[in-house]
Amino acid sequence: MVVGATVGQLREAIEGDRWAELAAAGLEVVEVKELGGLDEQLLEKSRQTIEAAELKVWSVHAPFGDQLDLSSPDRTIRSAAVTACREAAIRLHRLGGSVVVLHSSRLYATTSENADDRLPRMRESLERIVDEAAPLGVKAAVENLECGALGRSADELEAVLEGFDAAHTGVCLDTGHAFLQPAQGAQLVRQIAPRVITTHFHDNNGKRDEHLLPGEGSVDWDGVLEALNTDVYCGPIIFELFREDGFYERQVPKMLRIAQTHLSKREDASSVDGLK
Repeated sequence: MVVGATVGQLREAIEGDRWAELAAAGLEVVEVKELGGLDEQLLEKSRQTIEAAELKVWSVHAPFGDQLDLSSPDRTIRSAAVTACREAAIRLHRLGGSVVVLHSSRLYATTSENADDRLPRMRESLERIVDEAAPLGVKAAVENLECGALGRSADELEAVLEGFDAAHTGVCLDTGHAFLQPAQGAQLVRQIAPRVITTHFHDNNGKRDEHLLPGEGSVDWDGVLEALNTDVYCGPIIFELFREDGFYERQVPKMLRIAQTHLSKREDASSVDGLK
């Protein structure tokens, strides 16, 4: 079983001795947030520092927001979002990473009336991203999102990915988002499990996106782990927590204890070298 965590902006993470701290704490992989504005020299320095710490950058969370919306009706906004995601995939490849995580829309952009309108625009954007990422060996993972965003249901995720090669695309399972709809969370996880290629593990109490450690909220972890068994998914477990003071000293050891205690039932024998 490979365990990792999101670490925020790469530029912030390389300051000081953060990579060595993460490795010393027992993490093996990380997800970084965005990679825009980094020149070749800084990317190469980052790659060398990460490798020296015996860590691996597994994924990057591509930028998103009101002006970077992959399914926006505004062509200029949509094109800017595609460009940002393609650049993130290219930079991730230079760091040796494997997965670029995408949001299908900005939050609170989608209603039941306009989801169908956004779907073809998202599929067009995804195709353009995959055209850039796939030849590099980088997969595109569409994240399940909160209510009010395209990708809030398993059916919407399946519609986005329909017809795309599973060798190049899949889902980023965000457990916190899934269980903001508590009655539907377990079913969503079961339905999308065969397409999961990366994860964001965190907990909440079903009302807001709190990014708590697993076990501190109401997420049905038995249901999650049953659906995400090793016959279905053998990739890393990436914890996506709010990085409060003491993140490295307190939260990372807690993550590892949770992984060892609860996630070991998955009998995951995957190794970092075999994650692709």
